[in-house]
Amino acid sequence: FADNTKRGSWFVKFYTQWCPHCKRLAPIWEELALGAASAEWAVKIAEVDCGRDKAICDKLQVHGVPTLLMIKDGDVVAKYSGEHNLKTFEEFLLTQKSAGTVVASQAAPAQTFDADETPKGTTATSTQALWAVATHLFNNFPTKSKIVNLYCYGGFVIAALVGLLLVCFRHADQGEEEDDDHDKTD
Repeated sequence: FADNTKRGSWFVKFYTQWCPHCKRLAPIWEELALGAASAEWAVKIAEVDCGRDKAICDKLQVHGVPTLLMIKDGDVVAKYSGEHNLKTFEEFLLTQKSAGTVVASQAAPAQTFDADETPKGTTATSTQALWAVATHLFNNFPTKSKIVNLYCYGGFVIAALVGLLLVCFRHADQGEEEDDDHDKTD
């Protein structure tokens, strides 16, 4: 991976086999790669399976999938965060070209890599970070099963609502008792 991406511009998809979003993205990504190859774009389209090549994803700080990174001469220069469709990918690549991120090179169809590279300065917005944490918790806590997690979180929400209602009713009952005591003294 490091040898391949140290020269030129690469738009790389990081994915896993089990990810439903990655599965929906796969045909769009393949179409983008074929279009890049046939039009001889200056950027190469590639993909890395984080389930198989975890070391690459860890070194690039890929914590959620799918993650789409623009790599130029071995350095991560941009992270794509738009919609997953051919038109927005092409628009993103054009903005990268106008920003000087994309360098002239021969395009190639999507490739799968394994090796190492460390990113320089990739950051997420607070909304992206919050969404990533919530998604990670939902997918992995307390179990790896999304349906079991859904029932667990649903149970927590119901328990919290019941507790809130009990507190409200107890407070209302205390208010009625004070009113009854006040009426008896009159």
